[in-house]
Amino acid sequence: MAIVAAGASIGKEGAPRELGALFGGSLSKGLHLFISDRQLLIACGAGAGLASVYQVPFASAFFVLETLGFCWKLKNIIIILATTYVSAYCAKPIIGGHTLYIVDKVTIDSSSFIQAIILALFVTPQFLWETDRF
Repeated sequence: MAIVAAGASIGKEGAPRELGALFGGSLSKGLHLFISDRQLLIACGAGAGLASVYQVPFASAFFVLETLGFCWKLKNIIIILATTYVSAYCAKPIIGGHTLYIVDKVTIDSSSFIQAIILALFVTPQFLWETDRF
């Protein structure tokens, strides 16, 4: 899941993400949008493809905002949320509502807690240094 969240494709989300980006690019070119709006529409298409396959529109919105590097502006957030939720809604009759991955019960012990703290120490500084996203 972390690899997919980082933008890598390891399964069935790759093609819908790429097709969504392709359709977003074609639509934005046909509408003669500005470059920044074209980039947003292409990213929304990729997020919509991801949202439709896994039925996770909110997580797909974070994928677009974080992984694809868009500003946290209200306009961007509204457009991204709208496209991911509409695509998930439209794909639900085909995909269904069943669980794709079954995760065992998660327990926290001292070893996993220490690992989480160490991981947070390495990940958080990188996020804090990238202040140009806000």
